[in-house]
Amino acid sequence: MDILEKCPDILTVMEAAEVSRIGRTMMYRFIKDGQIKHLKIGKKILIPRVYLQEFLANHVEKCYNDIQMVEPPTPVVNEERS
Repeated sequence: MDILEKCPDILTVMEAAEVSRIGRTMMYRFIKDGQIKHLKIGKKILIPRVYLQEFLANHVEKCYNDIQMVEPPTPVVNEERS
């Protein structure tokens, strides 16, 4: 189930931040940097749900591509002394 399925078609910045669990300041930064497409009506910034879905899909894909599989370190075993 898509987490945005029950959201309205157009969200405020605060609604988009809450739904995506991104802080308000970070959401505004993504908007300012052009990473999240948005609509501006007067001073009001609105984010269509499809734009937020697109951003989240691209952001998650980028994060997974940046992760490199690293072999976990070998655990250190303390040997008891006799």
